[in-house]
Amino acid sequence: MLQNLIVGLIVAWALWVAAMRLLPRPLRAALRRYAARLAGAIGLARLAQKLTTSASAAGSCGGCDSCGDKPAAAPAKDGVVGGIGVEALRRTIRR
Repeated sequence: MLQNLIVGLIVAWALWVAAMRLLPRPLRAALRRYAARLAGAIGLARLAQKLTTSASAAGSCGGCDSCGDKPAAAPAKDGVVGGIGVEALRRTIRR
């Protein structure tokens, strides 16, 4: 009986971790809010507060974590993107 409970908790935790990594941001925030309400209802106030804080920290638009007005940086004219040039990449190709 105890073994089944432990396995169930492990499976639930794995499902939670997968959902928090793979679901889109608005669904993750909604899932966190629901989990916070559920935790508060069963008397886990500290967990509910932690889940509420992390759910409210997400961006409002569900976008990219960057709410600035800066446009995306264009690659340099010599083909260097992120410090790696096209020629350097060509030299690393295995033939």
